[in-house]
Amino acid sequence: MNKYGVDKPDLRFEMEIKPITEMVCGCGFSVFASAITNNCVVHALKVDDGAKFTRKEIDELTELAKPKALKAWPISL
Repeated sequence: MNKYGVDKPDLRFEMEIKPITEMVCGCGFSVFASAITNNCVVHALKVDDGAKFTRKEIDELTELAKPKALKAWPISL
């Protein structure tokens, strides 16, 4: 569950979730800072070519995340 977020992951995509709290502590990004201040952890998954996402695509992913109580979609640059 910690590695893929589900108990039966589709391993074809290798979308492993990684803890990055220590890496982003003090980075200045308010979403991460707020989570860390509230004793939460920050996790991310690497998205190949994520830097090519348009602002519209990122906003659409953010809207998908809201009902699941996720605060952000970290994008791999």
